[in-house]
Amino acid sequence: MQLKIKRGDFYLLFYKIIIFIGIFDGIRTKLVFGGPFTILKEISTIILLIGILYERLKINKKELLITNGPLILYLLFETIVILFNDYDPKFLSINREMAKGFALHFKTIESFFLIFILLKFEELTQKKYSYLLRYFIKYSVWYVIVNYLFYFFLPISIIAKPWYGRISVGYPTADAQILVIALLANLFIKNLFRPTTTKAISTLLIIGIITNVTLSAYLSLVFVLLLYIIQTINTKGIFSFKSIIILSLIAIFSITCIYFYNNAEGNFGQLLRLKIDYGIGKITGNSDKMNSDPSEEIRNYQEKMAFSIKKDALSKTLGGPISVSGLIEDEKNFLYRAYGIVSLFFYYGWIIYLFFNGLFFYIKKQMLFAYLLFGLLGIYIICNQSLANTYMFGISASFALILSSIFKNQLILKKTST
Repeated sequence: MQLKIKRGDFYLLFYKIIIFIGIFDGIRTKLVFGGPFTILKEISTIILLIGILYERLKINKKELLITNGPLILYLLFETIVILFNDYDPKFLSINREMAKGFALHFKTIESFFLIFILLKFEELTQKKYSYLLRYFIKYSVWYVIVNYLFYFFLPISIIAKPWYGRISVGYPTADAQILVIALLANLFIKNLFRPTTTKAISTLLIIGIITNVTLSAYLSLVFVLLLYIIQTINTKGIFSFKSIIILSLIAIFSITCIYFYNNAEGNFGQLLRLKIDYGIGKITGNSDKMNSDPSEEIRNYQEKMAFSIKKDALSKTLGGPISVSGLIEDEKNFLYRAYGIVSLFFYYGWIIYLFFNGLFFYIKKQMLFAYLLFGLLGIYIICNQSLANTYMFGISASFALILSSIFKNQLILKKTST
C-alpha cells in the first residue's frame, strides 16, 4: 500500500519523538521543567498504533513472535488481576498513589508494543531503517555532549546532580546502556557514516559510557568490543591493523581502570573501586566486596520491602501488587513480583526464541545479523541484572529499534555521504 508522502512524514515525526525522548529520558527526569514532556512518548506510541490500524497494515505470525505477543495478551489479562489484587494497606504506607502501579503496567505493555511499532517503521514512513538508525546514533552522541554541558555549566537549581562519582545528570545505569546499544549499531552496521565519522562517534560513545561509571554498562561495553574483535578477526585476521587497534583500546581501558582502582583518586576513582569490588564479589561470592556498592545495598533493601507484601499463592502465580514492584530494579524479580511466575515463562521463552533466531542467522552464514542479535541480547540480559528493562522507556525503544532493523533485513545499507 502506497502512502502519501505527507502522511509518512507525519508518522516519522512521532518515531523521532520516541527515539529522542528515549535517549534523553534520564536527563529529562532531572530537569525541573522536564515532567510535562514525559506524556509525549505515550502520545507518540498511541498515535503510531492507531496509524498502523488506520493504514490496515498486515501483521504476520513472525512479527507477533518477535513482539512477544503471548506476553502482551497475558499482560492485558493481568489488568483485571491488578484491579482486584493491588490494594493493600501496607502498600499505601509506601506509596499513596495507586495510579503509579497502573503507570508501571502501561509502561511494561508499551515496551513490547514499541517493538511492534518499529517493525512497521518502513511501511508507515516510506523511509529506510538506515534513516532512523543514523538519527538514533547521532542523538546518542548529542546526549554525551549535552550531559557534559549540563553537568559542568548548569546550576543545581535547574538540573539535579545526585550521582556521587559520576559525570551524569541523567539516570546513568540506563543511559550508559543506551549508549552501548548505539555503539553496537555504529560498529556493526556498515555504511551508516563515513569511516572517520564512525570512529569519532565510537570514541565519544565509549567516553560517555565510561564516565557514567556503572558496572553493568562496563560489562556490556566489554562484551560488545569482544564481539567486534571476534568479527574483525574472522573477517580480517588477528594481525590486521584494525584488530590490533581494537585490542590496544581494550588494553588501554583495562590499564586505566586498574590505575583508578589502585589509586582511587577523586569521587570517580573511589566509585570505580566500589563497582569493581562488587563485581569481583559477585563472581567469587565474597560478601564483603559485594556489600561495598551502596547502590546494591539500596536495591536489596527495596527488593526485600517489595517482597514483604502479599506472599500468598495467588500473588506468586499471577503477581501483585504491581504498585510496589517499581521498587525492584532487576527484570526477573520485577516481573515475578508484578505478574507472577507465569510472566517469567513467557518472557524467558521469548528471549530463547530470539537466541535461536541468532543461531539460525549464524548457521545460514548471515553473520551480520547473527553478531548484531547476539550483541543486542547480551546487552539486554546484562541490563536485566540491574534494571527492569520493560519499564525503562529508553532501553525499550533502543532495543526495539535495533531488533526491528535486524528482522526486517534492512542492514545492507547504501553508502552515505553523511
